[in-house]
Amino acid sequence: MARDPFSSPDALERHFRERGFIDQYGGAPSATRDHYSRVLVPGGEPNFLLSAHVMSGRNSGDLQVGHQAIFHESQGAEVMVELIHVVNELFAAAGRGDPTGFLAEALQGGEDREQDFGDVRLLVCFPEREPDQDFENIYVQASRQLRAGEWDAWIGENPLRAAVTADEDSAAAAQAACRAILEARGHPLAGGDLKVSMSSAMGEDRLDVLRSRDGASLWLTTTPSGARRLSIVHGDGRREDF
Repeated sequence: MARDPFSSPDALERHFRERGFIDQYGGAPSATRDHYSRVLVPGGEPNFLLSAHVMSGRNSGDLQVGHQAIFHESQGAEVMVELIHVVNELFAAAGRGDPTGFLAEALQGGEDREQDFGDVRLLVCFPEREPDQDFENIYVQASRQLRAGEWDAWIGENPLRAAVTADEDSAAAAQAACRAILEARGHPLAGGDLKVSMSSAMGEDRLDVLRSRDGASLWLTTTPSGARRLSIVHGDGRREDF
């Protein structure tokens, strides 16, 4: 029997991977002991931008997937059909009923709406448009509240624990690399507190963005060969490249 996609973050990810979704930009998840996040996108090349953002955490208290579609106005009908299809597949696999009617009314109506399907809440949101915006934006979120102790139980499981360990190891490696570069040049930031604020894949390279206590941003790029480049942007706009 297939596992309920809403039973855990890795089960929710597996549901989309089995339907051709892949990691956005080849990136790794953002994983800590309090939060988990991974963005997946269709493996093909649709005519519009579509994502499935799987998230959960101790503080948020839920397990959710958010679908964002960004498209031109002329693609509205195509996007509506695809969103309904993607969400229907999820709800069918999860045994949470048929959201077709609700989604069709909400997407055609153009107003924010939400409805509960058992323990899963389905939300359709139309983010506020910017004055010069030349594209359409729709957000559809399905979420389930966590039960007491559920997050801690997940952290102890192999898939989530491995992601947390990998993320912590990568952050520690980025901090050590930055300090080594700074110490080699006698830079005053070498002895300061550096915290990783973002990590992502940039093509074949890895980018880690760290922040110092005084507000400087340190951009560390690591190539597949292990070579590293460091750029520092200070709060006053000064930039240093190493």
